Amino acid sequence: MSTAADDATGRPEPEVVVLDDADALAGHVAGLLLAQVAASLDERPAPAPVHVVLTGGRVGGKTLEAVAAAAADGEAAGLDWGRVHLWFGDERFLPSGDDERNDVLAEGALLTAPALHGARWHRFPAPVDGAGSPADQAGQAAARYAADLSAAADDLGEGGTTGTAGVPAFDVLMLGVGPDGHVASLFPGSSTLGERGVPVVVETDAPKPPPLRLSLGVDAVRAAARVWLVVAGDDKAQAVARGLDPAEDAARTPAVLARGRLATTWLVDRAAASRLTGASAEG
Repeated sequence: MSTAADDATGRPEPEVVVLDDADALAGHVAGLLLAQVAASLDERPAPAPVHVVLTGGRVGGKTLEAVAAAAADGEAAGLDWGRVHLWFGDERFLPSGDDERNDVLAEGALLTAPALHGARWHRFPAPVDGAGSPADQAGQAAARYAADLSAAADDLGEGGTTGTAGVPAFDVLMLGVGPDGHVASLFPGSSTLGERGVPVVVETDAPKPPPLRLSLGVDAVRAAARVWLVVAGDDKAQAVARGLDPAEDAARTPAVLARGRLATTWLVDRAAASRLTGASAEG
């Protein structure tokens, strides 16, 4: 069911889909993602790419496990995964292979399916011992990821879709939402919320460890064709309600800024939807 429109841009109104629990939510999102990847591949001629932004977290991990299970056999295994580019909405600036990194979570889930080994992975750079201060390295890593995004935005292939804000036109960008309303590593009150036209931002003082993180910027998030906010748990209920409130201050709840050009969908379980009014939720 629709919520209020994003009046500042005329973008489509967000939709809300409510599932019973986190497991049902993950399975539903996995099905939607595979269907959208298949549709995007089908609607443009090879070798035009398809771009997907992955999210971390508990539900994000469950979703990717469900994607891998579906891609292990059946129709999903036959998709042209070599045309699919996998990006990350944010990353903890930790050494390669650290279990807290989103790319480690995603690889552990997705690479159990042989078909997904052919996907084009785009990982945030990691710090290297002795290569400078963590802050300096994070700035350099952000610039490298921004350059990777820019190159992908320019490499459309026949039938590709032009991106904006120096990033490709993401077919789907998935985001988790924290209890404080943050998305990616765009936190309440952070100066990164005001960094417009910047594809990748550096958060130096995240309110949860580690403090140093890399994230897509606000305009990069909003360059996506479709933004899916995937949320489970009653500890997220207030953030969901605020994120769907058109009068909410983005400085307090950055999730209100996460709007896709073609569609924005909040995919939540019943616990996360518990503070929505009957007019805002559908089951």
